[in-house]
Amino acid sequence: MRLHPLILTLGAGALVAAFPATAAAAPMIPGEGRMVQGLIEHFLNDPEVREQAQITDEQVDQIEQITRQTRRAVLERQGEAALARLDLEELWRADEPDAQAIHSAIDRLAQIQTQTRHALADARLQAAAVLTPDQRETLRTLGRERVREHISERRGDRGPGRGF
Repeated sequence: MRLHPLILTLGAGALVAAFPATAAAAPMIPGEGRMVQGLIEHFLNDPEVREQAQITDEQVDQIEQITRQTRRAVLERQGEAALARLDLEELWRADEPDAQAIHSAIDRLAQIQTQTRHALADARLQAAAVLTPDQRETLRTLGRERVREHISERRGDRGPGRGF
């Protein structure tokens, strides 16, 4: 079973339907999507889940290819964003900051972030298209069950909420 780095940069990847609240998550933007990333990678590496959803090795290969291409694109955008932030910092350090140049630099940074989110969205859509509607539904159902189990485990014997 070789699903090792399957969906590290796909946000919600092939399981986007299982985690609809995170549909806009973009892992390359600090703080977003990290928990879902880990859940998805763990989830799809589970042989039992793959068997229940009937995910084939061919589908895994296709999703891995999408993942590799997306990771490359995201890393390129991260580099561009880092350079754009440096440029912006330099503009702010000027003795007399140029408002128009600062606005342009901010717009450039926003454009890079938008391009990254578009690349991630495209990858998620491509990965989802690799799966059949039945597979997506199975993954959605299993994902909900796993999330409920995880929440229950974290609560322990305290009951449904704080103070119980």
